[in-house]
Amino acid sequence: MTLDLVPVTEGSPTLRDWFEVRSAAWAVDVAGDHAPDWTDHQACLRFPFPGEQLVAQVAYRESVPIGYLVLYLPLRDNLDAAPCEIVVHPSYRHQGIGRSLLEAARERAAAHGRSRLLGFAVRGGDTDSFLEAAGARPVIASAQRRLTLPHEDEPFAALLGEAREHAEGYSLVQWCGSCPEEHLGHLALLESRLVTDAPLDDLTWEPEDYDAGRMRELDQMREGRRIRSCTTAACDDTTGHVVAYTSIVVYQDHPKAAHQWQTIVAPEHRGHRLGTLVKVENIRLVRRHEPQVRIVDTNNADSNEHMLRINLAMGFELVRYWGNWELSPIG
Repeated sequence: MTLDLVPVTEGSPTLRDWFEVRSAAWAVDVAGDHAPDWTDHQACLRFPFPGEQLVAQVAYRESVPIGYLVLYLPLRDNLDAAPCEIVVHPSYRHQGIGRSLLEAARERAAAHGRSRLLGFAVRGGDTDSFLEAAGARPVIASAQRRLTLPHEDEPFAALLGEAREHAEGYSLVQWCGSCPEEHLGHLALLESRLVTDAPLDDLTWEPEDYDAGRMRELDQMREGRRIRSCTTAACDDTTGHVVAYTSIVVYQDHPKAAHQWQTIVAPEHRGHRLGTLVKVENIRLVRRHEPQVRIVDTNNADSNEHMLRINLAMGFELVRYWGNWELSPIG
């Protein structure tokens, strides 16, 4: 039977079909996690991540949506790369549809001048076999961990007390929602360092060029997709500059499950337990401003030993293993 690929456009039925396939696959591939968020999904074309173009197609067989592919194309840096998502509905797997979607992803990426496909998938089982057969190689091994929030702060008391002892000379600032104007530039400097400072193992990825404008675009993206955020930052008392920060986000349709986003400490300010300090204090901020939250999920590279130590000390527990893969060249 013929496989028809139809571009996804804002407000079209393809947007809902994409979501339905995504939800069906999610229930099987990451069972136990909350379903995808429709409020976020339907706004993703209008409000992509800053510096990114989202190109999506839904695969139909006899008018039935059975899969999709998405390219998340960087527009400001890493212009050779095409991060992608290829998903087949669980009811239609093992019929060659995944191979067809991968070939279509190659063609679309090449048409946009890209030379390599990148992806992120659960490790183990059919996915590993599929990627190996396609010639893709693993580049980062990571794991998803989950913290069940306690009803009081006592479990964090010792960890927080120790962090505060080492963080003399630093003060905390916290906010929910958009970043205060006076901190945008300093957060941009930290964000630009995330790629160069975090372990990337075998993945090649250029530093991303962040400035205050791009950070404000990130706030606007979250607002447009109704993603709420809580942020805690540490400031150097001598300069007043933000030198470490962390964010947790909550999606509109699933308010009980939060997600850890970036945690960054400037290299010259490491060794003061600032990572622990901002992460624990941010959990406390979430408990105050998002009291319905019950769990927080995070994902870290296996090689990121420092962040893993912090997360394990906080009580995060293993959920499943993930991995980044690369297919290059795509031609």
